[in-house]
Amino acid sequence: CKLEQQACLASKQLAVKCEGQCPCATEHGPTAAAAETCTGQDLADLGDRLRDWFQLLRENAKQNGSGGAGTRRGAEAGRPTRHLGGGVRRSRGAAASHAPPPRPAALDKSLAAGCKDAVGWMFARLDTSGDLFLEQAELAAINLDKYEVCIRAFFNSCDTHKDGRVSTAEWCFCFWREKPPCLRELEKIQIQEAAKKKPGIFIPSCDEDGYYRKLQCEQGGGECWCVDPLGLE
Repeated sequence: CKLEQQACLASKQLAVKCEGQCPCATEHGPTAAAAETCTGQDLADLGDRLRDWFQLLRENAKQNGSGGAGTRRGAEAGRPTRHLGGGVRRSRGAAASHAPPPRPAALDKSLAAGCKDAVGWMFARLDTSGDLFLEQAELAAINLDKYEVCIRAFFNSCDTHKDGRVSTAEWCFCFWREKPPCLRELEKIQIQEAAKKKPGIFIPSCDEDGYYRKLQCEQGGGECWCVDPLGLE
């Protein structure tokens, strides 16, 4: 499962904190969990889970004959009743049959053209006004606050222009953000070791956001050196 893979790469231990829906209820109430800081990696992982969910909704809509972007049934249809990280696999082979209409600007037009999968499909479903912007009320249709404590922080991070709404370009960029460099390197090493069992590969030390720690050392207490967050000496 993706959650266990990310925990392994980040050298974190997973344990069951409570039974039932996420987040766990606490004596301080639900606001305590929501107050936790959402790291960059938390937002990237949430984007992956949302993209998986959008893909599932799009496939269900196609099977039900309502896959067109013009059908406004609300994003809550088929809303998951548990944490999005519960093992939904991403379908890479399916291509979206509908994309949001391009904006007049050449840059936004090209960005919209590159957002043709379930992410673009969901934008068109949420954009009930048809103005190619998602206002706060339209984003609220993705009502996952009690399942994903970082959902509001995620959508706030999408609004790069800080104008209180999310454009087509901002939406597409938000879901295709790259993973932090140190985490990407760890995943590449994991794939190499699984395929070739290549010995002697340096394994970097990553911080909780997936970036390189300042001090990097060879395994076994060997040479150490300093790097920036991108891994450059």
